[in-house]
Amino acid sequence: MSKVTTLIALATLCFVSLRFLQDDPFPYGKGKEIANKTTLLSRATEFLPISAKSAWRYSFMPTIIIPILVLLFTPARYIFYPKNAIAFGITFFHCFYPTILYSSKISRHAHPIGILVFLAIFVVNVVHKFYVFHGIANVLTPESFTLPVCCGAVISAFGVAVNHYHDAILTALRDEGKGYQIPMGGLFTWISCPNYYNPLLVAP
Repeated sequence: MSKVTTLIALATLCFVSLRFLQDDPFPYGKGKEIANKTTLLSRATEFLPISAKSAWRYSFMPTIIIPILVLLFTPARYIFYPKNAIAFGITFFHCFYPTILYSSKISRHAHPIGILVFLAIFVVNVVHKFYVFHGIANVLTPESFTLPVCCGAVISAFGVAVNHYHDAILTALRDEGKGYQIPMGGLFTWISCPNYYNPLLVAP
């Protein structure tokens, strides 16, 4: 599939999502509370709800199981080369944190997540993480410690650290028990979701 075809497919998906799944744009924060309850999006998020803690943990579980399966059941012929080993390790740690550590901090009283949303996240994680970890272990061309490799490793590690820092800010707000609050500090000053923005830096 060419890049143009991919972009057209993504643009079409975005258009359909924005046009038919919700009637009104969500403002910053509290969007769920004012969403039109007749939209497909709202029905999907409410259908067969499961606890937020379980949904988060088990929808992200493939992100730490798949790399282990890749190492066990594929040749993994490039995994011991420096660039590949560093990329694999940083990406695995980035996945381990939200799956095991962050999910344990989610309150039992957090709003439940619909089963359709859970399944969508689960499938995306399965496909994406297999593509990433299989690519690192079996496809990514090995290189020695060149300057670009070192710079890439530093940028990825920085992305992991910044992502976890902003996750900690959000967790601290929930621990205060004051209900909805707009997070402040760090990159929240300029970006509404830096905890989602920084994974772009982690991509190998």
